This record gives sequence, structure tokens and C-alpha cells, in this order.
Amino acid sequence: MRQAQLLANRLKDLELTAIYSSPLLRAKQTAEAISAYHSNIPTIISELINEIKTPYDGYPIKEIEDKKVGCFLWNFI
Repeated sequence: MRQAQLLANRLKDLELTAIYSSPLLRAKQTAEAISAYHSNIPTIISELINEIKTPYDGYPIKEIEDKKVGCFLWNFI
């Protein structure tokens, strides 16, 4: 919540035309924080920007780092 509020504060003086969010709760909460400063523009919730699925889903970050697999996840999509 703190990060969402910090982002909203950072964006408050910008001229936005829309706010896009995935349907995930944390993304919608971030969009709500931003829209508090931009209530005159639409918030669009889209499945198209939902999280991608990778072979690393469910693994702790430490395990992924230990495998030294790099960050080229798009190779698996």
C-alpha cells in the first residue's frame, strides 16, 4: 500500500489520459491510489496485462537466483 501511495504521489502532477490495471487486487489498489489524484480519467481493467505464466511460477526468488537462469523469461512463452 505504501508503494502504491508513493507512486500515486509521484504521478499526481502528470497529465494522464487513462489508468490501466490488471485484474489482480494489488494492481487495482494501485490504480485506485493513482485515480484519487486523477478522478476525471477512466481506469481500465484488462486481462491483457495480467501476469504471464513462466516455468518459475511458484518458486521462491532465492531458488531461481541459485539456478543462475538469467532473466530471459520470454524464451519460455
